[in-house]
Amino acid sequence: MMKKLSNLPRRTRECIGIAVLLVSFVLIILLSDTEEYRLLLSIAPVVFFAWLCPELWSGQ
Repeated sequence: MMKKLSNLPRRTRECIGIAVLLVSFVLIILLSDTEEYRLLLSIAPVVFFAWLCPELWSGQ
């Protein structure tokens, strides 16, 4: 599944990454009680987005 995601067009990957980030951040805010816990839970969606769209971070 991960290989299929990385083969999608850039625009589609960006849309998927942004949707995952937004949904996960809303869930993190609603379900977590401390700020430290929110920060810890937010690392995984950001890493997923960085993996899904490496062009954004490499400047291409």
